[in-house]
Amino acid sequence: STVWIWNFPSGTPLLVLSAHDSALTAGLWTPNGKRLLTVSQSGTLILTDPRTPTPEIKLSADDARFAFEDGITSVGVNPAGTLAVVGGADGQVRVVHLGKGDVVGALESHGQGESVESIAFYNDLVLTGGTDGKIHISDTTTLRLRSSLLGHSDAITSLNVHGDGLVTSSSADRTLRTWDIRRGEELRVHKGHAGPVLGASVGKRGEEEVVVGAGDEGVCLVFATRG
Repeated sequence: STVWIWNFPSGTPLLVLSAHDSALTAGLWTPNGKRLLTVSQSGTLILTDPRTPTPEIKLSADDARFAFEDGITSVGVNPAGTLAVVGGADGQVRVVHLGKGDVVGALESHGQGESVESIAFYNDLVLTGGTDGKIHISDTTTLRLRSSLLGHSDAITSLNVHGDGLVTSSSADRTLRTWDIRRGEELRVHKGHAGPVLGASVGKRGEEEVVVGAGDEGVCLVFATRG
């Protein structure tokens, strides 16, 4: 239930945070790199400035609008650093205003028992991927569902936004898929893994954009995202 902040590259610990009361499931820095957002199995979200001892925001099931009974599985922060989107093991998705510490609404659910495994942002749009194999695209300004990307036959394991409005998803169905976010269209299916694809990362090979898939079979495969 602790968070350790380390100095890099020396590898020495700088700070240990212990505001949570159960195992942590995810965490990330806000875009300005000054505040740390962490979530836990008990359904608690904490926003911390490591320079001060008291959390800036702490939300839990005590707030009925933030009741993740089965715990939180994923979290993301918008590029402006003003909103956090939180996904639960029960398929719920909530939006939190980081300036006010308030729950401002709910987004399209992935269904009871369908865990939200990955969250990514593209401008004012947020993408959530669940164990139901669906990727929901919602508008954070209206809190409305824009579209759903359907094609995977098993759980989504990661979402990587890249290029000009593209996202590449990895899945337990042994494939990765690259989509056009704005059009809601599938552009390419990347096949080759013999087992579930547990994660992915997008980068450059020279001038070419590529995605690397990490498979459960212990193999990493490299695919071109276009062409």
